[in-house]
Amino acid sequence: MNFKKRPRIMKNKLNMLFTFTILSFIVIATYAQTQVGVVSAQGAGGAYFTSLIVNNGLGFIDLINGGQAKVMLGQLVWCNLTFYNDKVGTLGVRLFTKLYVDGSLLGISSSQYIFRYLTGTQYWRLPDLSPGLHNVKVELWWDDGGTYSLEDARSFQVYVVQLTPTLSAPQVGVPRGSAKGSGWVVSLSNDGNDMMYRTTVSIVDSAGLVVYPQTASLEDLLPGAIKSTLFTLVAPSTLGTGQYNIKFAISYYDFVGNIHRDYFYGMVTVTRTPASLSVTLDQGVVIIGGTVTIQANLTSDGVGLGNQKIEFFVDENAIGYGTTDSSGRATIVYDANLTPGIHTIRAHFAGTGEFLASDGTANLVVVAIPTKIALTVPPSLTEGVGATLSAVLSDYKGSPIQGHTVEFLANGTVIGSTKTDSSGKATLEFVPRSSGSLLIQAVYEGAGNYAASSSQILTVQISPSIFGSTSVIMVGAVAALIVALASYLFFRKTKQKSSS
Repeated sequence: MNFKKRPRIMKNKLNMLFTFTILSFIVIATYAQTQVGVVSAQGAGGAYFTSLIVNNGLGFIDLINGGQAKVMLGQLVWCNLTFYNDKVGTLGVRLFTKLYVDGSLLGISSSQYIFRYLTGTQYWRLPDLSPGLHNVKVELWWDDGGTYSLEDARSFQVYVVQLTPTLSAPQVGVPRGSAKGSGWVVSLSNDGNDMMYRTTVSIVDSAGLVVYPQTASLEDLLPGAIKSTLFTLVAPSTLGTGQYNIKFAISYYDFVGNIHRDYFYGMVTVTRTPASLSVTLDQGVVIIGGTVTIQANLTSDGVGLGNQKIEFFVDENAIGYGTTDSSGRATIVYDANLTPGIHTIRAHFAGTGEFLASDGTANLVVVAIPTKIALTVPPSLTEGVGATLSAVLSDYKGSPIQGHTVEFLANGTVIGSTKTDSSGKATLEFVPRSSGSLLIQAVYEGAGNYAASSSQILTVQISPSIFGSTSVIMVGAVAALIVALASYLFFRKTKQKSSS
């Protein structure tokens, strides 16, 4: 036996004992920490996130302290997590992360062994998110051999932008060949959830129509906002009638600065060229049977349309045709044998393959034929003596009116009436019943196509009757004779009684 080697053997044993002691201490310490992690649901907090880098429309943003990332619909959203092991584990621990979106767990990462005082990273790609606001949460967990402890949790938001323009372009008619054209009001609404910047509406395919302006600016549109603009459409005369699809381009920028372009269609109907028809009369008031000249003026955009047929009507009864000259005028002469009153003159253009139909009207006032009466009375009348009153009824031209009744008035009271003869003369025999002044007038009330009229009022003096005083004497004499006779008879009768 070599006793010289014994001290070295003892030294090795002591080293092994020391190492075992240290390893036992480590195991005990690790176990104690494990027991602490199991008991605390939130863990010791020795590991925590140091950054949460999220990409958004404007670049990258650190949401370690919360906040919001803004992205366009369909844009990939990455979350770069950095975490730090400050004091978990003797040498280090296994850490992993969890991802939640709107309260639902979407993923758990594999664990990574992170030494104390060192950092780890984890990349998460968020799923495709619908438009609107979403709540995102990430958690950092410690995996201690099947026992898990939550070390840190952070939350932030992701706002997903969707821009949805909607164009409203009601169908409009455009007259072919009209220089004025037609206005077309189109409206654009922002049905998305974010601002549309520097918005324009352009007509990129006019289907052969002339359009101005070509592009209209609507500037910025808030979500839910509606703005309108006006386009003017002109259909050349060479363009056929019918329906045409007009193509619109809607251009706008999102919050990032990217341009978007959407296309819409609107329907336009090209119609025949409109025509305008007006009616004028050489006189608006005419006597029954009088002549009126009716003129129709047919134009399109102020230019006369020649060689076009115009039909004329009075109260919807056709009275004739006319053809327009080179200036668009058609004229007829009409005898207004109508009843008194207001009558409608209408001119009608039936239209052609190129021009639309059109109508024009004017009012014609027809009045009854004016009349006049000439009254004739004797220069003087005598009480109780008959006299002849006469009146001649004629029209405004002096032609006699036969068979119409004329009334004679004395002091405003009708004293008789009679019909006119072939010469228009009416006569009345009149016997004054008193002397004095008397107002005589002849009146025609009007009938048929003739207007009423009245004569001048003539003042006539009625002289007393030449038998006025003799009549009084005779009445007195008769009365005296009656009294005398009565007295005689009375005395005679009295005498006879006395004799008896």
